[in-house]
Parts: sequence; C-alpha cells; structure tokens
Amino acid sequence: MLGVSSWVGYDLDGRADIKWADSFSLRLREKQAGLQIYLDQLAAIDLDELAEIRAEIQAEQAATEAEIALFSGLRGGTSELAEAANQLTGRKNKLTHSKALAERLQAVAQACTDQAAALAVMVLASDMHTHGFGMGEMHLRINAVQLRNAMRSVDGRGVMVSGGGVSHRLLMERLGRRITKEGPWQINFANLDRNSHRPPPADAGGPDTQTYRQRSACAPVDR
Repeated sequence: MLGVSSWVGYDLDGRADIKWADSFSLRLREKQAGLQIYLDQLAAIDLDELAEIRAEIQAEQAATEAEIALFSGLRGGTSELAEAANQLTGRKNKLTHSKALAERLQAVAQACTDQAAALAVMVLASDMHTHGFGMGEMHLRINAVQLRNAMRSVDGRGVMVSGGGVSHRLLMERLGRRITKEGPWQINFANLDRNSHRPPPADAGGPDTQTYRQRSACAPVDR
C-alpha cells in the first residue's frame, strides 16, 4: 500500500492571518473526507459482518461534521471555544485508533469464505492502517534555519554557541537527547489559544473558561 504524506495546509510560514483553529478545522475536514472514502468502500462490500464497523464510522463522521461547524465558527469568544473543545474531548465512543479498527477488518477478512470480499476488506484494512482517519500522513518539515533558531533557546548555550560554527548534525543530536529526557506535557485548547497571541476575549473569565482550561485536548485524528 502506497503511503501519502503532505504538509499542504499546515505550513503557516509566518502567516499571522492563519490561526490554529484554521489548521485544526482543515484536519477535521480531512478526517471527514477520509471517513467518507472508507464508507464508500464498505458500501461496495456485501458482508453482514461489516455492519457494526460501518455504523461506527457513520457515527464518527456525523460527529466530525458537528465539530467542523463548531471550530470553523470560532470568532474569539471563550464560550465558543469551550463549547467546541468540550464537544470534541467529552464525546464518548469516538474513534481514535485507526490501526485497531484496521485489525478488526483484518479479522473479518480472515474469517470470510468469499475470496473476492476478503480481498476487498484486506485492501480497506491496509488503506486504513496506512493513512489513518485522514487523507494522508502529516509530514513535518524542519529546515536548518528553523532548527538553529529553535535550538538557541532549547540547548541553553546561548545564541552564539547555537549559531555559526556548530553543525546542524550536532544540533540535531542535542535536540534528540532533549526529546528522550523530556517528560510528558499536558496540552489543552487554552494553550493553543494563548499561543495564538490573540487579545483576551470580552467574556474571558467566565465559567466556560475554566472548563476548557482544565480539559485536555484529544486529537481528532489518530494514526
């Protein structure tokens, strides 16, 4: 199965007019499109054993549509962000592990006596295992300048030491060691909103503010 990766839509490149919510909404729309592809493939396979999986994907797609509407409609109010975050993180029975779903498909294929149907299910399982709940892998690019700038503050050695005269390979090794020693960080939607450098909304400080600051964000798309 050929894997597809892309950074299109996520490379902001200093664009201050593109907010985190824009990228987040785009990823949700990719998820919705990816789920529709799986539903179309399932519709072409006549197996009763796939009914439960089909129903789960349909429910996930419907929930994703609601989340797209919430995140696309953010205008800077704290209550709006709280509603969108709570909808995403508080939703029960959401699909977050595409590989686990792919394994269930593989089990159906292995038990199927119809070779043509089994092959179709295995192709679908491979597609889902490779691309997850989206249109492709999210490709992260870090160029030399970005690495050097980031390591100025990360390696604790000052601007000059991380500047000229230090190889990019050495900076990568320092970054790798830092990553292996770094403990887990708990990130929520308040962190994302705060890092977007928006001015505080007029309704900041209300009860919903505490709600989304305490709730951790669950990724809408999992590999």
